[in-house]
Parts: sequence; structure tokens; C-alpha cells
Amino acid sequence: MMKRLAFYLTGILIFTLGIALCIKSEWGVGPWDAVFVAMHNLLPLTVGIWSIIVQVFLVLFTAMIEKRRPAYEVSITIIVRGLMLDFWLIFGLSYISFKLPYIAQIGIWTVGLLFLGIGIGMYILSELPKTPIDGFMIALQKRFNWSLKKARFIIEMSAAVLAFILAGPVGAGTIITAFTLAPIIQRSNQLLKKGYDKL
Repeated sequence: MMKRLAFYLTGILIFTLGIALCIKSEWGVGPWDAVFVAMHNLLPLTVGIWSIIVQVFLVLFTAMIEKRRPAYEVSITIIVRGLMLDFWLIFGLSYISFKLPYIAQIGIWTVGLLFLGIGIGMYILSELPKTPIDGFMIALQKRFNWSLKKARFIIEMSAAVLAFILAGPVGAGTIITAFTLAPIIQRSNQLLKKGYDKL
């Protein structure tokens, strides 16, 4: 159990840092995070709080697809994710200046994307409650017999459209994330699983 918990918490810590770096780079954030930032710009709640609210709706939608009760246990993950994201944005990275040359912003965004994919690939190995976005991805994979890559791509593209409608920070980074995050998650999950099984 300790191994699972360690992978779970470390994975969430890494992928929320990745999200925060993508936001701070100002080069475009992931589609779902663009939705959260857009909602933050529209109404005075933190990005982390909006991530919690939106993900509650995803839990309900996932339950409809799986034709079973909502996974209330994921509320822990929703809250931990939202609080960790706000920690990085409000405290962890607040003392670092991100007013950098354009090429450096791309570099920060790239590191953020890698952390995002690695963190997700890591924490889903624990088989503890997943974030609603990842639970939704797995529900689509099982319901329609899709690969993780295809399910994630469809989810990310749908979120990108929603973020654009809400005037969120949709940029080049958002589009690239929609196409590249799924392969990073899948590859990271495959590589980390080898080490995870040996522990």
C-alpha cells in the first residue's frame, strides 16, 4: 500500500508542477487547464478551485458512460489536485520570474508538458482514485475499446474547443498538448510500470 501511495502522491505532485509551469510559460496550457484558467478569468475563484468544480461534473458524466454510480471516492484526488495546483501557482513558483525570452518560455513549457505526462503515467499505476479527466479517459477506453492514446486525444480536443469558446489561454502549446500528451502518458506508463512491478 505504501508503494501505491508513494507513486500516487509523487505522480500528482509532478503533474501539477507540470501544469503550473505550462501556465507560467504563457505559451499555452493544456486544453483542460485552459478551461480552468478561462473560468478563473471569468469569475473570481482560483484555478485550483475551478479545476475541482469542473471535475465534479466530469465525475457525473463518466458515471453516465459507465452506467453506474458516480465515483465519489475520486473527490480526494480532485481536492488534492486542486490544492497542489494552487500551491504551485500561488506559493511554489510565485517567487520565480517568468518574464523570459520567447525561446526560454518554450523550454519551460516543454518541461511542463513532460512533467504533466510523466506524472499522470506515474500516478495511474497506483490504481488509487484517478482524477476525473483520467477516469473519463479510461471509461472511454473500456466502453469503446479505444487505446489510451485515442481516448485522451478525443478528450483533449473537446476541451480545447470549450476553452476557445470561453476565451481561455488557447495557444500553440494547447494544440501541441492535445496531440502529444497522450503518447507521453502511454510511454511513461509503460516504462514506469517495469520499475513499479519490480518494487
